[in-house]
Amino acid sequence: MASTSRSVSERRLRPIYDALDTFNNKQAIQLADKVLKKDPILAAKALKAIALERLGKRDEGLALLNELKVVGPTDEMTLQAMTHAYRDMDQFDQIPSVYEVAVKHSPLNEELNAHLFMALVRINDPKRQQAVAMQMYKTFKLPRYYLWSAMSLLAQAMLPSNIQAGLSSKMLFPLLEKILEKATNEKLLASEEDLDLYLQAFERQGKHADVLKWLEQPELASLIKSSSARDQRVAEALGSAGRLLEAASKFQALLEAPEHRDQWSFFKLYLKYTFEHAAASPDVATLENAWSFVSKLVAEETAPSAGAGPKVVHRGPFLAQLEFLRLSQQRVSAGLPVASVAASLVELLAAYFARFGAKWCCFDDMRGFVGTLSPDAAKELHEKMLQQVQACPKDAPVATQADCMRQHICTVQLARWMGLHTAMTPEQQRELVADLVSRYHAGLQFGSALKETERQYSDDYALLATLVMLDLHEATGDRSVLYDIIALLQFGVVRSKFNFQFKLFLVQCYVKLGALAPALALYQELETRHVQQDTLSYVISDHLLSCANMAEGVNFHRMVLSYFERAGKELPEMVINAYRHQTFSKVLEFMEFTSRTNRSLQRAIVRCQDAKLRLRTGFNGQISELEEFIRVLPLPVEVLNDLSDNRDHDVMDFWEAEARRPTKEQLETLRAQKIAWVRLSTLTFNTLRFAAASDKARLQSTLEQLQAAVSAIAEQSFAVPSSLRLSQTPANTQQALVHAKIVLEFGKAAQHLQAYVASSGEAAGAAASISDAAASATAFISSVTAAAEAATNAIASTPLPESIGQRFFERAAGQLEVAGDALVFLSAFARVLGDIANAGKKNRKKPTDGSPAISVADLRAPISSAASGFAQLLRSLESQLQANRRNLPAASFASKSLVSSEADVKAAGEKAFTALSQSQRDALENLAEWVGSKRSCAESLSS
Repeated sequence: MASTSRSVSERRLRPIYDALDTFNNKQAIQLADKVLKKDPILAAKALKAIALERLGKRDEGLALLNELKVVGPTDEMTLQAMTHAYRDMDQFDQIPSVYEVAVKHSPLNEELNAHLFMALVRINDPKRQQAVAMQMYKTFKLPRYYLWSAMSLLAQAMLPSNIQAGLSSKMLFPLLEKILEKATNEKLLASEEDLDLYLQAFERQGKHADVLKWLEQPELASLIKSSSARDQRVAEALGSAGRLLEAASKFQALLEAPEHRDQWSFFKLYLKYTFEHAAASPDVATLENAWSFVSKLVAEETAPSAGAGPKVVHRGPFLAQLEFLRLSQQRVSAGLPVASVAASLVELLAAYFARFGAKWCCFDDMRGFVGTLSPDAAKELHEKMLQQVQACPKDAPVATQADCMRQHICTVQLARWMGLHTAMTPEQQRELVADLVSRYHAGLQFGSALKETERQYSDDYALLATLVMLDLHEATGDRSVLYDIIALLQFGVVRSKFNFQFKLFLVQCYVKLGALAPALALYQELETRHVQQDTLSYVISDHLLSCANMAEGVNFHRMVLSYFERAGKELPEMVINAYRHQTFSKVLEFMEFTSRTNRSLQRAIVRCQDAKLRLRTGFNGQISELEEFIRVLPLPVEVLNDLSDNRDHDVMDFWEAEARRPTKEQLETLRAQKIAWVRLSTLTFNTLRFAAASDKARLQSTLEQLQAAVSAIAEQSFAVPSSLRLSQTPANTQQALVHAKIVLEFGKAAQHLQAYVASSGEAAGAAASISDAAASATAFISSVTAAAEAATNAIASTPLPESIGQRFFERAAGQLEVAGDALVFLSAFARVLGDIANAGKKNRKKPTDGSPAISVADLRAPISSAASGFAQLLRSLESQLQANRRNLPAASFASKSLVSSEADVKAAGEKAFTALSQSQRDALENLAEWVGSKRSCAESLSS
């Protein structure tokens, strides 16, 4: 009978599901109402909640779900529909309580219990997960539920809060060990993933001896099906447990097998453990044995092929020789003896280049060893490599010439790694660029048969030329070099449509010139997906507020933030699937990835920027719009203490040596600058929100935090490393500081005015409140005027049109942003005064303490004066920006262009310059229009 009832319900609900699947939400609501009128099927109400959420009526949808929760449904259709609705509304924490009621009603329903467990995984509540899973094991006697409980306990032990409190080491890990020991005794472990859970419990505590103990048990070790994987796990555990010589012997046995000769990780750990074992003893016999072993492998690789076909030569043994010498140099520096080796590191590097220099991986293989050479040794190596490249005959077959080209590219890459390019004079750099560009065009012949999706073989020449030209631009300030880069790379994009490096460097050059539109177009061509919105979107977002392209900025923010919205729903499902399929080695990894995404610094930056951009473009002094806007804030300020910087600063190939790459300290400085900017912006919006809501307690707390943040940042100086070419400049943080100071004065004035309203003007406190409000208002109006004057001076002191570009927009547009927002606050302040004017008139009495009575009307005159002066400044700015737009010259090649000798490059450059010039003009026009709208607002306010 129940089956028949379910079938009938499914048939009646099918049209609603179909309407939702086709996003016909209004029809879904009508159909749900029709079903509910005839037969109160609870699932129909949940489906109606989904449709209401999609139509933007979240409150109504939540009301329906709350009604269902009171009823406590237990049927699968209603529960799944409610789960779907809560997920769409980001109300994940409501789902477990729904299933708890259902499980209480049907405790023997295994599927409902599983849904409850997964609902807890979704909200990352491992403590309750563990309890539910253990109860499921007791009820259903299935081993997987016991392991779910153990994995949940491990996840609970790895929570930072439990680790810091000492709860993990004192209680959770010991309990986990007992649970897993019971699992072993009762033979509940049945796969390698089950064993991995067991071993993780000890590895996370650093108990490597226990890991070895369990791996040495044949019954457990047999769960690892691959013998080499088993031996690798044992070898790593031996090394971690301090049994270095045994670990080295184990890896040596693994490397004897030909299939492991290119397992570089095996070689590195073999030599690492060997040298660590020898560090405590002057005896070098162990090291000599290791050198003999590696040399034997090299001899086997260089021996003639025994078969008919060509022999595959593995790189691993040759790299192991280089690693051996690198580690030997460290021993020499420490005053320890080393094994006797006939060859020098320079000789072995030159030999490695001769053998593998035509492979694309050669630079990555060699750079770590080249970095240890002295300047003289590096110069010697460079000369040896050049001799080998120059020996290539010009009439050689095409395949040989292509190999020679790849060898030469590797030579130039290593030269840059050694710092030889930055040591050149500007004239030498120009000569090098001309040579690299010529070689780039000559090398295109080798890729004539490549597929459209493949990069041209000579593309690295163009990238190397770009890097040298960027060095030249930074040293000389010559803007024409940027035009040369754009022309070269725009031509390169035609020949290699999917070379993302070309597009990223083009983005960099366009934003330097203040042309955001072509930069955005190129970014969209990159087709960034999913997590790349977190790791790569900074290349555009860092410049949106200062490039005056406001409409495109809002669209870009929407695209980036939509990823985080999807990730919030999808990433927990990855953890759920890891549990469901018992892939325990991935559970903690997915949990960490989810946590880093939820705490993303880039998301916080984009949300704040989006709010600032909407504030800049959406309001012209209408306090009602402002109040509606600030109901939704970018981010709670307490989250800012634990933001994760997931941005990828290594995405572009710079081929720079480690000494010239950004250090961890520099990256941390950049992160601190970003967090300071986000903190100021978030506190700014919180101040506006609580002032508009007359939330006195939270306004007071926020003002104190904002004052502390302003004081802490005012004295700091953020220096961004020059190697982080695509990073936001410190100017934005300083602008945020000015912005925060203005809002701080606004908040103080609002606070005093709220106190004045509360007093009803009947006591001495009213006079004190309005007096304090007057003082704060005077400071606030003064800061608004100063912001307007700063914007005027920024544009007037920037020579135009020659220097139009990112620097201009950072100075001018940034100051205008601060001034324009200040005008919005000034308008809001005037509205607040108007709203409380009547309150001050009712039953106003003179103060009994003899202090002068100050009326609200006394504050109107300075506001009108400030707005009038602001309007006059904005009129001047508007006309100046329009004039600059008309007089801006088009971008063009310099008389001594580095790249325009090729007709195709010149054509690509001229086409790009047209878009570049138009984008610069549009930016100036956008600024002028925005200034005009604020000028109208100021004129209205002044009257």
